[in-house]
Amino acid sequence: YSVKEIDFDEHSKINTGYKDQRGLVEDSQGNLWVGVYTRGLFKIDKQLKQFDQYLNNPGDLHSIQDNKINKLFQDKYGIIWIAFIDGGIAQMDPNSNPFELYEINMVKKNNNQTIIRSIAPSPVNESELILGTNSDGILKYNLKLNRATNLNIKDASIKKDSNNYVNDLAVDYQGNIWYSINSSQLKKYNITSKKIEIIESPHNNKTAQPFQIRSIEVSPDNKIWISSNYGIDRYDPLTKEFFSIPRIMNKRMSSDLRKSIDQIRNTRNPISSILDVGEGQNLEEQLILEKKSNVILISIGEGRAIGGMFDRGRILDSKGGPIWEMSDIYKTFYNGGGFKNRIGLKLLNLEKGTYQLSYYSDIGHSYKDWNTVSPDDSLYWGIEAYEVNDAEAKSLNELIEQDIENKNSLPFEIGMLIEFSKTNPNTMWIGSNTNSFFRYDLTSNLYTQYNFDKDNLTNASHYIYCFHEDLEGILWVGTYSSLVRVDPKSGEMHSFSTSDGLPGGNIYSITEDNNGALWIYSSGGLSKLIKNAPIDKYSFVNYDAQDGLEGLAQSSTVLKNEKGRIFFGGRGGIISFVPGSINTIKPDVVVYDFKIDDISIFDDSSSISLDTGIYEIEKIELSHHQNDIAFEFSSIHLSRPGKNKISYQLEGFSNKWYESDRHFASFTNLDPGEYTFRVKGSNGDGVWNETGRSIAVVISPPWWKTTFAYISYGAVFILVIFGVDRFQRRRLLA
Repeated sequence: YSVKEIDFDEHSKINTGYKDQRGLVEDSQGNLWVGVYTRGLFKIDKQLKQFDQYLNNPGDLHSIQDNKINKLFQDKYGIIWIAFIDGGIAQMDPNSNPFELYEINMVKKNNNQTIIRSIAPSPVNESELILGTNSDGILKYNLKLNRATNLNIKDASIKKDSNNYVNDLAVDYQGNIWYSINSSQLKKYNITSKKIEIIESPHNNKTAQPFQIRSIEVSPDNKIWISSNYGIDRYDPLTKEFFSIPRIMNKRMSSDLRKSIDQIRNTRNPISSILDVGEGQNLEEQLILEKKSNVILISIGEGRAIGGMFDRGRILDSKGGPIWEMSDIYKTFYNGGGFKNRIGLKLLNLEKGTYQLSYYSDIGHSYKDWNTVSPDDSLYWGIEAYEVNDAEAKSLNELIEQDIENKNSLPFEIGMLIEFSKTNPNTMWIGSNTNSFFRYDLTSNLYTQYNFDKDNLTNASHYIYCFHEDLEGILWVGTYSSLVRVDPKSGEMHSFSTSDGLPGGNIYSITEDNNGALWIYSSGGLSKLIKNAPIDKYSFVNYDAQDGLEGLAQSSTVLKNEKGRIFFGGRGGIISFVPGSINTIKPDVVVYDFKIDDISIFDDSSSISLDTGIYEIEKIELSHHQNDIAFEFSSIHLSRPGKNKISYQLEGFSNKWYESDRHFASFTNLDPGEYTFRVKGSNGDGVWNETGRSIAVVISPPWWKTTFAYISYGAVFILVIFGVDRFQRRRLLA
């Protein structure tokens, strides 16, 4: 072995002239903690290379209370206790690190508090972050100086005297910043040359709402992916070309079907039609067939995946009963122009008779009053009926069915976000705001839809906030109401909500730390999930303002840097911390009181006296009238005692485990029998002591319900029967 002398003068931030070492302990990671008189607390890594000094800071409630340390002590739970020369003690968990809020102190032109919507690493300075905000545009934040400054992009869409709302931003592998601000087009900013390039979307004016980018992602091949109200698009910075993920809103009919429809329109007149329909109309037109005929119905109108068809063409029988209606948008096709221009086709074989064509239109977007780009064939806005022969009917029917059954178009309208699979480079995950989420194969164009309840279209879990694929290939999805775990290999899904321990239902962002734990940012705060337990035993450790967590806001951005530090978007700044290691020491679980009829065993009026103390006793025997009982118990671990959890069960009464905040359980009117009270607990990191503590409880029956009593009852009954029988025999012989 070798001896190395450590001179604290070389590593101390202050020079007091004292070097007295007042305590030394080693934590579970092999780090040394040394208390030095007047110089606070030092942490030294096990290689003796990294020195961190902890000093008193009057302005920081999380700092140590005094630099004059007297002694250090480490308890069985790994907690370091610090005694100070001038009095007082403090405890510190070496496995945990404090939450920090890097505040954004900008000169405000309005009263809105800054919310960080996007976080990306700076392409030119590893000590800086690029931030997108809800009101202050794009900022850069220097982590060493703890200072935010405006990036001062010379962009005409950036307002000088009002809010500048960043929809999202991302940094590519060449150091360019891609962003959208105030619902403008996608833009590329070269931070070195200060030049801006505007990327015009090929879908401009195809929706009634302005172009709104929801997220921007950079793929491993440096392509730019945009999720927006225009769907999901890929932009290639080299070729300047767009590619759109096929979805219901841009799904066109095949060229063969289009040619067939055009040929029918060009070679004959409709047998009935309602065309050039304006807004707010409800029109009808007779359709008379002299013989049984094949009829193709062609209806064009307005519809969206959100809300369905707003304009509806239909055909009714002679009694007014519906035969067909263009009501299912997923059986329509994009008809050019605005995405909501839809065309529906239906081939019918109708008997001779009189029918009724009908067309209903709502307010807005109608013939010659378009609020987006008009359809390719706007003159046909309405419904038409054409007669076709048997050969045409057969061909049309096959083409229509083939196009409707084509599964290469995803059933969603608005793209919320994407994430590229870490385990399969050709796979991406797509989130929507009404149709849940999809796994999409970029090679085959095939998809799988997950977590979609077609019988409950307003299900809150259909709204997707975030994705995270962990190192094991498991996908974690944040929705408007739950956290969803998906195993892509088996397709198995599990959902977790507030009833499972999450503090809030809106799951804004998810990331994984270097220890493999998940950090989940929700509407109720921040949660940690240790994944090494069986799924049915997952336990969430929740953090809030009481843990020093400040600045919570509705923000879906998260970044983990190369050193493992995590950054979440917050209100007034960036929430940041370095996740500590898990405290794997199990808690002690104790039962510290037992009550009968609400009277403690420690009370002089208690009806029983235990042979041994409540902490050691294994069995309690009671009489039948002592059947109203209660236990008090606790899970003891001093790391974060406020985060300890405890659950109990009375075996023989119920097989269910109940989680308790009161550390108290009572049971009334228990039947005579044998019971086992079990209690188990976890520490603040969700590590459970499954063995816990158990006490057997035996409640004796009353004397008239004992085995001896029942045997006596049987004997008496037999004697009575025997006596009656003997009496009857004598009476008959007399």
